[in-house]
Amino acid sequence: MLSCTPNATCPFMSPNGDIVTNADLHSYPNNSFQLSVVATDKYNKNPTPYTVIVEITDINTVPKLTNVPKIDV
Repeated sequence: MLSCTPNATCPFMSPNGDIVTNADLHSYPNNSFQLSVVATDKYNKNPTPYTVIVEITDINTVPKLTNVPKIDV
């Protein structure tokens, strides 16, 4: 499950588990988004949401994720 703030102008969606954009971000009015991501599987039926902040600083630069938690498997 994915929810986004600001909700009215959020260009992100998660149709199959991947977080993707549905808009051209070159001229998008917002450059910062707060995503609330909830991942479930057969072992974790009631997980807590994790907040991912997406800040677009240069549209031509390779994306860099800096606030992703490390998980021991």
